[in-house]
Amino acid sequence: MKIKRITNFFFLGQVVLLLAMLIMPRVQVKAQSNMRLYFCSRWDNDSLKKIGDQTFNDLWGWAAPDGREYAIIGSVDSIYFIEVSDPKNPKVRAVAAGRYNNCIHRDMVTYSHYAYCVADEGNSSLQIFDLQYLPDSVHKVYDSDTLLSKAHSIYIYKDILYFAYPKSKKNSSLIAHALMTASLATDPEHPKWLHTIEANSSFEYVHDLFVRNDTAFLNCGTDGLWIYSFVNPLAPYSITSVTTYPDEGFCHSSAVTPDGKNLFFTDENSGMRIKRYDISTLKNGRTSDRKPNFKDLFGLHYQLGSIAHNPYVKDHYLICSYYQDGVAVFDINDSDKLVDYYDTYPQNGNAYFGYEGCWGVYPYLPSGTIIASDMTNGLFCLRLRDTSTAVEQAIPLEASFKLFPNPVANHAFIYYRGLKTLKGQIIIYRPDADVCFQYQVVFNSSSQNIEIPEIAHLPAGIYFLKINTSEGNITFKFCKI
Repeated sequence: MKIKRITNFFFLGQVVLLLAMLIMPRVQVKAQSNMRLYFCSRWDNDSLKKIGDQTFNDLWGWAAPDGREYAIIGSVDSIYFIEVSDPKNPKVRAVAAGRYNNCIHRDMVTYSHYAYCVADEGNSSLQIFDLQYLPDSVHKVYDSDTLLSKAHSIYIYKDILYFAYPKSKKNSSLIAHALMTASLATDPEHPKWLHTIEANSSFEYVHDLFVRNDTAFLNCGTDGLWIYSFVNPLAPYSITSVTTYPDEGFCHSSAVTPDGKNLFFTDENSGMRIKRYDISTLKNGRTSDRKPNFKDLFGLHYQLGSIAHNPYVKDHYLICSYYQDGVAVFDINDSDKLVDYYDTYPQNGNAYFGYEGCWGVYPYLPSGTIIASDMTNGLFCLRLRDTSTAVEQAIPLEASFKLFPNPVANHAFIYYRGLKTLKGQIIIYRPDADVCFQYQVVFNSSSQNIEIPEIAHLPAGIYFLKINTSEGNITFKFCKI
């Protein structure tokens, strides 16, 4: 997640971008297709442990043989296993404590009916959970720092487990490595070490990676992107690299299309766009003509300093988590145009600097439900739908309006989307129907949220906020703390 090193050049770029933002109006990005991201539900628990405003980190998804679907989301001290078979009604089915209980970074991935979890702080470990007993329970079958104590991220392809920037114990100290691999082939509950790549003249460490057909795309921070062959997992070697490129910064994470023709990667810096490269000529060789060819730059609110985090390819879409903007969907068959996005962190307003908001997204559940993790606002369940038919054009109000946050302390927003300019009325009242505030508003199609400052003046307690419009009515129950 966080950038570990940054040059003076990049720091100067951040300052220039900040000055530009101070004089630049907020840019409204319009979707270019009939596809829309719809809100289904949100799960959160404000009583959970926090580090600053952060409660959650990354997530993954798992589909059980019985058809049930689950989100696996990390928190500061635990891992939550949440059933999302009904995306409108997430249910926590199990919670497992991490070895270390104060982690900003957790990462997880699944293989067969197992979940593999790592963390990047403190006295951590590799943890393995057996998921086959869900929805009743999960069983921890492995919790050890023998193979490694920490890792920044984790990836599985076929039966090989890849650990990016792992740290292993040697005597009383920790030794950091660039990349480590282990085999799950013989015993998924006890991974067997295969190979370790140490820091070298090409890169200091691997921050994240993507693997396809024994070719690994290594995101190496300020050392760029390196492509390795793992045809022989005991002797991987470098094929080529991309170390100088447009919008170059801290090379964070990548994704490759299923046909192996296109590579996408992000840089974890404000205002830097997603990169697209043609890798159709890439083979497991060393010749210079195998170099990836730059094709495109694209992104969401990059003019304001937005930060793209983790990209994934699903069908002909690139689905990417953005810290301040939530989940963005781009059509890679249509000039990488923005399809739609859903903001999981409207609290940022116009502030596009810093690492708050949406961390991870997982778009591969068989039902089509897209799950996302927001560091402050919890788990989101979304759906990507075609609105070209008459039936889909009628957007239900529950998919158009949301109240954030809940519970409310001093600031609250009504977040809305998918609307024409619409006049409405806001009523805030107590459970005994005593009206506290009532006034008219206009939901402008060029905006996305309206602040409700009146809530700050309410005493602690339970309230209702009702929105009346010509398209219908919707009521939210909220807690003022």
